[in-house]
Amino acid sequence: MAFKEHDFLKVNYTAKLKDGSVFDTTVESVGKEHQLGEGPFVPTIICLGEGFILPSIEKNLIGKDKGKFTFELTAIDAFGKKDAKMMRLFPTSKFIEQNVMPEPGVVVNMDGRMGVIKTVTGGRTTVDFNHPLSGKDVIYEVDVLDIVTDMAEKVKAVVSNILEASAHVELKENKATIGIHHEIPPQILDHFKKKIIELTGVGDIAFDVHKQH
Repeated sequence: MAFKEHDFLKVNYTAKLKDGSVFDTTVESVGKEHQLGEGPFVPTIICLGEGFILPSIEKNLIGKDKGKFTFELTAIDAFGKKDAKMMRLFPTSKFIEQNVMPEPGVVVNMDGRMGVIKTVTGGRTTVDFNHPLSGKDVIYEVDVLDIVTDMAEKVKAVVSNILEASAHVELKENKATIGIHHEIPPQILDHFKKKIIELTGVGDIAFDVHKQH
């Protein structure tokens, strides 16, 4: 059956650069081989057309069926081209004041934005706020394992993508109760509620905040 927009798919994928270096995967053996941390490396559920994975990949999957696919993406279809406007200069003293030794390659948080220091010269430090993979062509190997029809799995996938990966979901009589760990403004929760209902078809949603101590 050909996939269509808003279908939920369970997939494994491995993402790498043209030189073969892997930067992301859901496959445990690949993750360990390329030392990508502790994971978890498990299949993920995506909703086509909703940006759960790169939009160009979701677009390419529409009309396909279960199986393995390789997508070669140019930078503009992957993480975008490098934007000179995303390179900013800061006084080096600003980093010293924050007890950060500015050196090329150091990841910093400046005014709530993550960037990488590129150069430190003449009392000025250049920070690159472009995505680390911007300007690079990439290859995604995608294995579509199944189309997801279970309502609870759909709800969990959407909640994980737009709210909290650790949120607990309980489905009973077509009503989902979603346990979250942080207070979220009511108007934002209302927006999320409408989105989840629209994508999954669940009848109603209640949020239960479990405060962490």
